[in-house]
Amino acid sequence: MKIIFCCSHEEYKIIQAIAKRTGVLNILCSNNFKNTKKSLINVGVTGVGGAAGICCIKSLKGIKNIRIIGIDADPLSAGFKFVHSSFVIPYANDQKFIPELIKICKKEGITVLIPTVDEELLPISKASQLFLEVGTKVAVSDPQTIEITNDKWLLYQKLLSAGIPVPHSWLPESLEGMNFPVIVKPRRGRGSRDIYICQDNDDLLYALKKCKNPIIQEFLPGNEYTIDVLADLNGHLIVAVPRRRIEVKGGVSWKGKTEHNLELEELSKKIVEILKLRGPACIQARFDKNNKPKIFEINARIGGTTILTVKAGVNIPYLTVKLFLGKKIPSRLTFSEKFIVRYFEETYFSPDEVMAR
Repeated sequence: MKIIFCCSHEEYKIIQAIAKRTGVLNILCSNNFKNTKKSLINVGVTGVGGAAGICCIKSLKGIKNIRIIGIDADPLSAGFKFVHSSFVIPYANDQKFIPELIKICKKEGITVLIPTVDEELLPISKASQLFLEVGTKVAVSDPQTIEITNDKWLLYQKLLSAGIPVPHSWLPESLEGMNFPVIVKPRRGRGSRDIYICQDNDDLLYALKKCKNPIIQEFLPGNEYTIDVLADLNGHLIVAVPRRRIEVKGGVSWKGKTEHNLELEELSKKIVEILKLRGPACIQARFDKNNKPKIFEINARIGGTTILTVKAGVNIPYLTVKLFLGKKIPSRLTFSEKFIVRYFEETYFSPDEVMAR
């Protein structure tokens, strides 16, 4: 019998994969690693293969006493390269999703879990008490709020009734008062998928055939903004940072700029209180032909380009960790105006690293 001592969980998993092929029977983690893990703030981040997950990793990496546990359904997620420990889990629609995630939280001593995938928000929020039983606080809004933000029609109705400016919207069975151009998109879609700009009836008929469970909305020709917000646990705004989306590909901003815009910040404050948002969220707005902003979408999570807000001076992921741990957050948070320009960068894994997951 051979015994190998390893000092980190990542080393443990890699060596464990090798052991299956080499006959090493016992692998032990040193007590130093186990004790160190308990003394750290263990933060779980889901969706580390996506832009929002990578944003969280970059924002938390290097902060003293924070240990990052990366979680994703894809074993080839890029974020696994940059975290302290990594786990592959089932997709959110799998009945094993929540039990497996809770098991990871318990094993790794995760104190705050930050979900960054839209489909995961509702099941994680509904299971928040189960996570709490293993010592994990989930950085997500209540289920009632997520039900609304996940459905563009419900969101439209909620904001309209509260006096928030929104684009005129219709369902296919009731198009009274509709004027072209319009946009057709899924009520529960994300990432700019299956979105059609329609100039006439032919375009509309084509889009409605292609788009499942659609909503039709007024086309807004002006600048598009995402407002990164952080709300306290009672549904009150802590900070709002507007950023203009200069160039968008696949729903992610490749070029953008943080901008001081009091109108958007005030709108965000009202929306946070109307929806009772908790923790991080992204509010999306676009200006109409009269240069008035209208709110068309809200994601109750950290955004794919929230990293720009971080670099502008407001570290939303770190503030989220502090918020859910009950730590004090500065009463006044300020940001600078800053541009972002994205580019491709690669990372690489050995077969053993992938097998270890």
